[in-house]
Amino acid sequence: MTLTLKQIASRIPGYYKAGLSIHLEGPPGGGKTSIMETVPQLLAPHYAPECEFGIITLNGAGTSETDATGYLIPTPGKDGAKPSSEFTEPYWMRTKDGRHMRDFSGGILFIDEADKLPLDAKKILGEAALSRRFASHTLSDGWLVWSAGNRAEDRSGATKELDHLINRRMRIRVGMDLESWVEWAHRHDMSPESIRFAEENAGMMFEGSVPKVQGPWLTPRSMELGDNYLRTIAGDGPLPMDPVAQTEISGLIGEAAAMQFIAMVKIGIELPSIDEIVADPGSTRIPKKADAQMLLVYKLANYFTPERAGSVITYMKRKEFAQEFAVSFFKMACARHPRTILLPEVVNWTRSNAQLVTIASSFRG
Repeated sequence: MTLTLKQIASRIPGYYKAGLSIHLEGPPGGGKTSIMETVPQLLAPHYAPECEFGIITLNGAGTSETDATGYLIPTPGKDGAKPSSEFTEPYWMRTKDGRHMRDFSGGILFIDEADKLPLDAKKILGEAALSRRFASHTLSDGWLVWSAGNRAEDRSGATKELDHLINRRMRIRVGMDLESWVEWAHRHDMSPESIRFAEENAGMMFEGSVPKVQGPWLTPRSMELGDNYLRTIAGDGPLPMDPVAQTEISGLIGEAAAMQFIAMVKIGIELPSIDEIVADPGSTRIPKKADAQMLLVYKLANYFTPERAGSVITYMKRKEFAQEFAVSFFKMACARHPRTILLPEVVNWTRSNAQLVTIASSFRG
């Protein structure tokens, strides 16, 4: 059985409170690292305002035994006593901005790509997962060791798993699901074309296995990379769909997926612009095909602002749009811009639509 990222996020405060060491295991590019990076934000609402949580990340593939423990060096004895041996303080006791872990109320020492740790380092991790000790070092109060990695069948360089480590942590198998990813994509301002493409090709994107023949393939991670690249080179204009761009995007998500993605981009280019809709919401054309309408709804949610609220809502209330499109628009607009529900135009709209009231209530909560 697997858990979705949304389910894991809801349980993280409980894992932390119980003092568990957890390990997220799943296919490459599924969002394991991303969810771990949000741990401080997920913990904060459950503690006093003055509590501050940190995260320190180690990469398993680049971590050696001495990285985990520090270097053992001789220290002169006092008053003629024999020299003693002490481990230096490991670099992982400080965050990337130089703050020591003891300066926080607590946090997570996150070992990413833990499946690729050398065996000697895994032995040390096995003890740290339970006792929070690395050789002579003990994690500061409130800090736990959490990790994530791929499966052996993912051809990602995983080393042998050790039973003593397995027995000291909670393994959580991560399932890649569309709903969690779409919510994440809206919060991170991915393009409407990419989100709609993912929905249309969920089976391919969330398959959860590596291709039999090695090469680029579609995953949530590779889609994010491709979307970010295309939005970067597009600037304020439409996403490019020329042969060069298609070749480039295929180098991230694979040729078959790239062809389908470019087809989605072409649909987007043929839609009326947001400026046309705002200028004349009552008469601007509405595409007849359902796939084009849904992409247009995504675009409207993406570019929704308080200044455009009246015009966009007038457009969305037209009879050419089925009720499901209005609901989708409202849900996406609220996900991208939570304060949408406070706008007078939106409040008036929700009064005449019970489904919108339910959605608005979920965002208020």
